[in-house]
Amino acid sequence: GARAAAPRPGWPENPAGPELRELVRAEVAAVLGHPDAAVIADDRPFPELGFDSLTVIELRTRLAGLSGTDLPATVVFDRPTVAELAGYLGERSRG
Repeated sequence: GARAAAPRPGWPENPAGPELRELVRAEVAAVLGHPDAAVIADDRPFPELGFDSLTVIELRTRLAGLSGTDLPATVVFDRPTVAELAGYLGERSRG
């Protein structure tokens, strides 16, 4: 996919794994209404965290806007954990 826009402030210039996992956890917590991103496990599938079809779309939209990258509609289903999604976003940001 093509780049949608420049990354917004808050998106790391050269994202690394831990930094991206923290960022994705924060977005997941915000979408689910959790006040503390630390409660979000890196390896727990999104459906187990409480995601449904609407919150999946919201997370994808938030991450696409933050990263400035056009993400596939199925990205959250295809990479259903914080760790997997952060890894994917890192690959997209670098390549």
